[in-house]
Amino acid sequence: MKSLKKDLKALVKDLNAIAVRVEKLSGKIANAEKAAKPKAKRGRPRGVAKKVSGAGAGDYLKGTVVDTVFKIIKRRKKGIDTVQLQEMTGLDAKAIWNAIFKLKKDGKVESVARGVYGAR
Repeated sequence: MKSLKKDLKALVKDLNAIAVRVEKLSGKIANAEKAAKPKAKRGRPRGVAKKVSGAGAGDYLKGTVVDTVFKIIKRRKKGIDTVQLQEMTGLDAKAIWNAIFKLKKDGKVESVARGVYGAR
């Protein structure tokens, strides 16, 4: 009987230690979930070009988004793809696609290849 009591006390002690470890892990998980939540972005509004340094960069950023995209496309003889337009203007993909859609609708731009656009 004494050995059974001794074994039960050891088991209770081990269970308490496990409970403490579980609480610590749940606290760490809660902290990780808080850190993983995306924070609100600050900075320039969507569709507004950021400043780009380099020769002639100021020319690109004057006027509307559509004007900016058209100026860049017009300067390329073989056309330009959307990734390069994003890098040059600092705009997101959606703004670039919207501008290209409007330019294609007006007949100022045509598709040279898939994702590559050139001026008419």
